[in-house]
Amino acid sequence: LHIVRSNNTLIHDVAIDGDFNTPNNDGIDIEDSNNTIITRCSIDTGDDAICPKSSSGPVYNLTATQCWIRTKSSAIKLGSASWFNFKNFLFDNITIVESHRGLAFQIRDG
Repeated sequence: LHIVRSNNTLIHDVAIDGDFNTPNNDGIDIEDSNNTIITRCSIDTGDDAICPKSSSGPVYNLTATQCWIRTKSSAIKLGSASWFNFKNFLFDNITIVESHRGLAFQIRDG
């Protein structure tokens, strides 16, 4: 699921069943978007589960709550597209299983 240049987005009760053994299949990418809420989602993927990116604008006011995540990569990863600011993120009550990294920062562009 790739949310791009959006405002006031609610992602609620969504199940993402990606291939656990396949790289480069992110669960939810939030790119250049603001005021996003992710709640009660199940994300099963071989790559990053929740991944904010700032390619052409900032990402702010992102909340993820009551989610279940299984991934071989990062449960929550900021970047790699990081040209603009990330601001006001809240991750609460997230269950993470079989992940190599719970939280990762790949801030290299900006």
